Parts: sequence; C-alpha cells; structure tokens
Amino acid sequence: AAGYRDVPAMTALGWQVADRAWDFHGEDLAKILKAFAELGMSHQGMMSSVSMEMIWKIDQLSASSLSQVAESCARLDYCSEPMFEWLAGHVMSRLSEYSAPDLARVMWAFGQASVCHEALASSVAAEVT
Repeated sequence: AAGYRDVPAMTALGWQVADRAWDFHGEDLAKILKAFAELGMSHQGMMSSVSMEMIWKIDQLSASSLSQVAESCARLDYCSEPMFEWLAGHVMSRLSEYSAPDLARVMWAFGQASVCHEALASSVAAEVT
C-alpha cells in the first residue's frame, strides 16, 4: 500500500477526471479508481462521473479490471446501484472469462457494498462448484 498521500494533487486529479471521464478508456479509468482506492481517498465528484462512464465502457474492461473496479468502489464506500447492476449483468453474461480470484473480488465487493444480487451469487456459486 502507498504510504504517501498528496491530498491537494489527488483532489485536483479527481476533478480533472470527473470533468473529462468520457475522454478516458475504460481500462485507464479502472487504474485511476484503483489508485484512489489504494490511497483510501474517495472523491465523490469523480466517483459519480466515473461510475456512469463505466456503464458505457464496460465492454472495454477485462474480467480482471472489472473485478478491480468493483473492489475499488467498495473500498471507497461508493455503492452506485446502477453501476453494480450493470456489473452483475456483465459478469453473469461472461462468467467463463472470470478466474476464481476475479469472482472472489466481485463477490467481496458486492458484500462490502451491501448490494444483494441473488442471480449473480447463484451464478458464481454454480461456476465455482
């Protein structure tokens, strides 16, 4: 984990990303979310903008990146119902692309975010057993 947090720089970066989220590729947005999560720095403006952008760019993400997005959002206590709903649908439609660690990350994120999605839980349980 990172030991140094430049709050003013990360806040400025968060606003830049929030204002231009559509300019970023989905994989880049996933990396940005991971960086904020690793620093434990939530930026609500950025999270709102990025979560909406992720819905539109979900097909640009690898299984690993999408599971990391879910984990990052949960670690930052950002639980956007529409984004988690889209994420669940995407994971269920491409379940075979997800490794066991990816699925574990997704399920942890849903639990941490207190988002109940029975169809996802059932699908994942069937896949790993």
